[in-house]
Amino acid sequence: MDLLFVCTGNVCRSPLAEQLVRSRAAGLLASTSAGTRATVGAAMDPASAAVLGGWGIDPDGHRARLLDRGTVEDADLVLTMTVEQRTAVLRMAPRVLRRVFTLREAAWRLGLVPALETRPPGTPVGRAAGLAAALDRTRAVARAPGSDVLLDVPDPIGRPPEFHREVGELVADAVLALVEALDLPGESAHPLG
Repeated sequence: MDLLFVCTGNVCRSPLAEQLVRSRAAGLLASTSAGTRATVGAAMDPASAAVLGGWGIDPDGHRARLLDRGTVEDADLVLTMTVEQRTAVLRMAPRVLRRVFTLREAAWRLGLVPALETRPPGTPVGRAAGLAAALDRTRAVARAPGSDVLLDVPDPIGRPPEFHREVGELVADAVLALVEALDLPGESAHPLG
């Protein structure tokens, strides 16, 4: 399964999510990230990189990339950090509607998905392939919380290190809920303790 994480600059939130998936589900899930207004080639923000380092994940080597239609269309599940970014993704590639969510919305929707839909028999990759469809089916059951504040991961750029840590916790909680729902083999411990 190919996961695509999207934020604005691709230097804080989306690389945090990308690297967290890579560290927890390496070889089982493919993970990448891009920004709607990224400065191509920019390194990860030092404060967000420090959050990853605090979790024992090497932040070196990340280079920001600009979101493009092909990357969106190739992803099995697109997870944006804000409702505004979800809208930008859908303007770029309307056909991905069934597999694009904000990160926090997807984590919230997991609670509506019966365990058998995320943990059917078969390979971890096979289970992951059905996750987007299972999340999409929950749209008919319940609307996500009405406030965008509940669906968005705030942008930490230019904010103090403590705010980057808080944002990192929001990202980690949502990403690890998705990874753990798939019951992938290997390490599943939350990086925050």
